[in-house]
Amino acid sequence: LLHGLFLLLLFLHLFLFFLLHGLFLLLLFLHLFLFFLLLLLFLLLLLLHGLFLLLLFLHLFLFFLLHGLFLLPSSLPSSSLPSSLPSSSLPPSLALLASLPSSSL
Repeated sequence: LLHGLFLLLLFLHLFLFFLLHGLFLLLLFLHLFLFFLLLLLFLLLLLLHGLFLLLLFLHLFLFFLLHGLFLLPSSLPSSSLPSSLPSSSLPPSLALLASLPSSSL
């Protein structure tokens, strides 16, 4: 009787040991999986944020570049221009464009 009780407690102990350690390992791997999934989502959001900022700055750059080209002094009416426009007040690339006659633009 004592031997049977000992074997029953041994098997119960082993069963609970493997059950609890199996659940612990399952929860550990689940937490690791969720951590790496959240890390991947964070990196994806970081990438999308970077792409959004890149597109925003590209849009602003093109906006100001194109609007600056349309507002060159050569395209303004001559009545609103001063008699002589110093070319040193313009950047070199815009001074070159401003020096061209309006028919060549």
